[in-house]
This record gives sequence, structure tokens and C-alpha cells, in this order.
Amino acid sequence: AAMTGAAVIPVECMLDASGRICVRFFPALHGCSDASQTMVLVEQYVAHLEQMWCSAPENIATKRLRDYLYGSREYIVSP
Repeated sequence: AAMTGAAVIPVECMLDASGRICVRFFPALHGCSDASQTMVLVEQYVAHLEQMWCSAPENIATKRLRDYLYGSREYIVSP
């Protein structure tokens, strides 16, 4: 997206109480024009995930939740 100028649009897919899949699209993340654009977009997406997971923790993938709780480093990206 940073190279082409494409919009980065967060999407949320969750199961509701009846087992239906609910898909929600959110407003585009806002980048900037310099080299830090990727980090700005990643930080916005992380904030979006944090809000989403706090509002519906039951929809966090079991493996990701287990890794987070028990210290796996599989999902940690070095700067």
C-alpha cells in the first residue's frame, strides 16, 4: 500500500452468538508521505486490533491467545 498509494482498510471478521460470521469494514488508516509511513500504519492497525480484541476476546484465535499468554515469540517482529 505504501508503494502504490492504496488505502489500508481494517476488516474485522467475528462469530456472533448464533455462530454467524459478521464482517465489518472500518475507515481507512491514514499514512504520511515520508519513510515512516509503514510504521505509522502498523501502529494504527495494532491500536485497531487492541480495541477489537478488548471488545470481543472470544474471537481471538486460540493459538494467538495461548502464545500471548505463555510467551511465544512467533508473532513478534523485530524493528
